[in-house]
Amino acid sequence: MMPPVIFVVTFLIISASASHYRGGSLSWSIDERTINESSSTVVVRITQRHSYRTNYSSSTFCNKTTIANGGLIGDGTVSCLGNCSEILPVIYSIPVFTTNVPCTDFSDEFGYSSGEGSVAVVVPKDVRFTYVSQSCCWISLLHGGSGWSLALVVDTHRRRNGKYNNSPKTSSSPVVQVQIGQTHVIPIPMADSDGDALRCRWGNTPAECGGICHPKGTLQPFPCQLTYEATALGYEGVALVIEDYDRITNESYSSIPLQFLIHIVDRIQITVPPTLNYTGPPILPACAVSPVYVGDRHHGACIGIASNATATERVVFKVPCNDSSTIITDILTVSPPGMTKSPISMDSNDNNAYIMYVQWTPRPDQYGIHQLCLTPVDSAGQTGQQVCYTFQVDVAPPQFVAESITPKGLVPRNQAIWSISTNQHVVPPIQRTPYIRYFKRLLNGTDEEVLRVNTTTNVIYQTTQLIINTSNTIWEDGAHYYILFDSGIVSLNQSCGIESASIMDKHFWEFWIESVTTPIATTTPIATTTPIATTTPIATTTTTTTTPISTTTTTALVTTTKPTTRAVDSDYYCPRWLSFGTVVNLTSSALEPNYTFCFTVNTSFADVTITANTWTSCSTWKMSGTADPLLELFTPETSIDSPVAQNDDGNSISHLNCYAAVLSYRLTKGNHRVVIRHPKCAYGNFELRLSNEITNTFK
Repeated sequence: MMPPVIFVVTFLIISASASHYRGGSLSWSIDERTINESSSTVVVRITQRHSYRTNYSSSTFCNKTTIANGGLIGDGTVSCLGNCSEILPVIYSIPVFTTNVPCTDFSDEFGYSSGEGSVAVVVPKDVRFTYVSQSCCWISLLHGGSGWSLALVVDTHRRRNGKYNNSPKTSSSPVVQVQIGQTHVIPIPMADSDGDALRCRWGNTPAECGGICHPKGTLQPFPCQLTYEATALGYEGVALVIEDYDRITNESYSSIPLQFLIHIVDRIQITVPPTLNYTGPPILPACAVSPVYVGDRHHGACIGIASNATATERVVFKVPCNDSSTIITDILTVSPPGMTKSPISMDSNDNNAYIMYVQWTPRPDQYGIHQLCLTPVDSAGQTGQQVCYTFQVDVAPPQFVAESITPKGLVPRNQAIWSISTNQHVVPPIQRTPYIRYFKRLLNGTDEEVLRVNTTTNVIYQTTQLIINTSNTIWEDGAHYYILFDSGIVSLNQSCGIESASIMDKHFWEFWIESVTTPIATTTPIATTTPIATTTPIATTTTTTTTPISTTTTTALVTTTKPTTRAVDSDYYCPRWLSFGTVVNLTSSALEPNYTFCFTVNTSFADVTITANTWTSCSTWKMSGTADPLLELFTPETSIDSPVAQNDDGNSISHLNCYAAVLSYRLTKGNHRVVIRHPKCAYGNFELRLSNEITNTFK
């Protein structure tokens, strides 16, 4: 029995078969590093992308061998519009050049070849003129057609800031597939290396749009997106103009073209497994939903990279159905020259996700902005929405400084303030809201995301520092956590808003929660005096030593519950190690309320003294807002029991102990840990001293 067949609305890939042009774009840039101030001319780099029907002729054919050998595709020339010599201040011929460009991408299924290349032209300073690329013909279209024309406005005047302008950059797949009977929103990527305001509009002159000037839907200027209602099968030609402009005067600095095809397709057949009287092997259904993007970078991400350095990006698309027969068969690309793509592979952790790696090492002459656009294709003939990245060459991205992480290692259960620094001045995310994610490690390896921090509402952005607030989160006793960052947590306030990369390393920022004593239901208040050192945890009776710091009586809570223990490496508890003789000035704050360090006693015994001097005079101590720190001593350094000794924080003393917090204790050979706490939140400066005293009888 044959399986039944139903129709599902989706995308179908069909090759264009009429004439040969499939769209293109032009842009320009000036390298400030090459300016000769004494010259009357300037070098302008013109970058052009053109796409054609692959089998139209040998000049439009492309395959893997063509790309590997740097083969060219093209048809026509680019020349100055009109009699340009009449508008120039001197008699000067604007160079004419061909549209031949290195092939960078092709699709046998879509039937197109696409290439991008640049040419350097020498033109006079202080002129404004228009380059055009014109020829014939488009495929048969629903509206308009015949010849194409792309116009590029170049301006070599200096701007108010004394610099030369660079035009925007845009890209698109040559053919965007949409489904009949639906309204589709098509995002148009725009980027500008000068950080200018951008907008898009319809081409409205013969030079700007040739035979496809009729608007195709509703266009939103910024962010640029086309809303298109698909009512008839066939092709539409789209001609857009992108402008960078002065925010004050609203005048355009330059304009660039973007032209592409919309292909409106009919429904395709989806095979559905039989349910009645079927005795054959199980048949999985095809997924009736087009692939979705789930990669590390977001659509529109701006990525900084140095020339001669290599950038590697992981691209991930997913089939959004479980237990289906659909797989992703291709990822169509529009990419800069020299970019390589790996074969598509299934994600070992997710059978519905498919990964492709792209790698690019830009040459020095590829300065400025370049774009990569990706479109997934699945085995059911469906295409997902196009995703584009922007690469800014020779502008380094912001990076996080691992050594600045605060806190890490052992932290209290109520830790709420976290901090990390960057190596450049940064601003909040520009294009979207990324998240900082807290994960709890689990023994079975399936770690659990327990908290997602919104960077818009819970992160303070300072010049080179992020302060993260996890609010009232209470961390689990004895648990092990790590923090991951989405891409774009910070951006540079320049170019296209160059973003930080994602942090996926589980060891980059780790922290642990100490297992604490859990009191029983009934607790007993007791009176104690605070000695220089005690030999046991707080007991249920009053203990007095011969040399007390003070005679003040304090109250504590006692419990008979034994703390939980676990084997943990000492690095978990010791974010820093100090040696005897250390004298260091520190500042406590909400970012690091507890200062933890460890030290080693190498002799059989040693009298160890830790002091934290606040240096506030007795006469002003109570009104200064300063509180002496609470010093807690743990031995060995990995101990999660109560401290073997602690000092009085001085908070209840009217006139004594206002200069320093002191803790002295006789310790045996081994490693030990000290935690300096500020339980009253009176943060400030203090001087930490670590000293020891030994005699021959102790050795």
